[in-house]
Amino acid sequence: MPTPQLVSALLCADVLTNPGGRLSIYNILLDVSAERFPTVLPYLVAVGIWMHEAPDMRFCTTRVVIVNPDGNVSLAESTDNFSLGGAVVRHVSVHRFRGVLLPEPGTYRLQFLLGTEVLQDIPLVAVEIPAEEEEETDAN
Repeated sequence: MPTPQLVSALLCADVLTNPGGRLSIYNILLDVSAERFPTVLPYLVAVGIWMHEAPDMRFCTTRVVIVNPDGNVSLAESTDNFSLGGAVVRHVSVHRFRGVLLPEPGTYRLQFLLGTEVLQDIPLVAVEIPAEEEEETDAN
């Protein structure tokens, strides 16, 4: 039986749903900055678009895991369960994270998994920017 495919994955500040059920994605994130570490990300959203073109429905469990820079500690995790197949060929998976503690600057990883297999690994660079530099950057 074919496996569902993760066709798109991204990180953003937020998503909102309109009355028709369509998503609006706000502030795609490539990096985050803080005046000092440790710091807390108040809000982070991971979005995945899944496709499965098969005649029979298949139940899926997907996860998004935030991994620290050394790659061995999971800082947060979110799970989504859904079914795909038949007339339902696409699913948008929205994983909301609140209050994620980033202990140090570095490259964190957001990993999209189907079962135990990592299908997408997205870097999120966390940089320390002292307050004076941040003010200079805003003025330019």
